[in-house]
Amino acid sequence: MRQELSAEFRGLCERLENLDTQDFNFRLEKEAQAFEEALLKLMEDTPENKANAPKVPVFDFRPTY
Repeated sequence: MRQELSAEFRGLCERLENLDTQDFNFRLEKEAQAFEEALLKLMEDTPENKANAPKVPVFDFRPTY
């Protein structure tokens, strides 16, 4: 899935078109893993992470009239 996203990024942005595909995918994978690890650490059920907010972001897309 990340490779497909990488291809879309490169297709949408002219500045990314000429990048080395393997290098771009490697760096994308590395950054994505770091982000995922930080997010999972933030969502851990530990005393340091206790908050009154829900653990999963909640979005209300219902129109308000």
